[in-house]
Amino acid sequence: MMLVNSIDELKGWLEGKEVVFGVESNLTPTSNLTLTPPVRTLTSTLADALGHIVRSAMCFRHWVELDDGTVSLNPAPTADDDTLASSTFYSQVSGDPRLHTAIESIQTTFSKVIRELDIDLQSWYAYEHVWRRDKAGTVSRFCKSSPSVKEYDDKLRFYTHLASELSQASQEVTHGCVSLDVRLLVSQIVSHAMDWVKLLGSGLLQEARSRLQHVLHQVT
Repeated sequence: MMLVNSIDELKGWLEGKEVVFGVESNLTPTSNLTLTPPVRTLTSTLADALGHIVRSAMCFRHWVELDDGTVSLNPAPTADDDTLASSTFYSQVSGDPRLHTAIESIQTTFSKVIRELDIDLQSWYAYEHVWRRDKAGTVSRFCKSSPSVKEYDDKLRFYTHLASELSQASQEVTHGCVSLDVRLLVSQIVSHAMDWVKLLGSGLLQEARSRLQHVLHQVT
């Protein structure tokens, strides 16, 4: 049955090594992680693809199987013939166990891919403190605590190392038939990390000036 073969071909694409869908991850204006297009769009696209395959197979509903196993086209189907052919087609489709098995396999495979995408996306929340915390307020409180130069240096090293590490990491990951592009997300997190560096650097510079003024005051 042509429809079974077409569904099996789609199943093979989803289970194979070729990328069928591409998504991008980034931070929203409200500092939440998101996928573009969203998962619901991917699911809808897959459903549309399955529907298209079924509707395309409907074009062959007027082909009838002969006793010798060959097929022949009804040369002039009437309205009644069309109704009967359509009814027979959908009856065969709904009752074909091969189609049920293939579609269940597609749904299982795609659900697994979506779970892997979600796990990957959730892992980025390990850096949430970089983009969500109040930078100005946090650095201001830190500077007021009279930190040592080493404490400044430790924090500066932390954020510069984090930015460097992220910039050098793989920025495209493939989960089954879906490719996840995190370049925009990485650039956003790196930008937040460098904002921390700038604020801490300004705080350290101000502290150095203050200490210099204190020393100059002591010697004059």
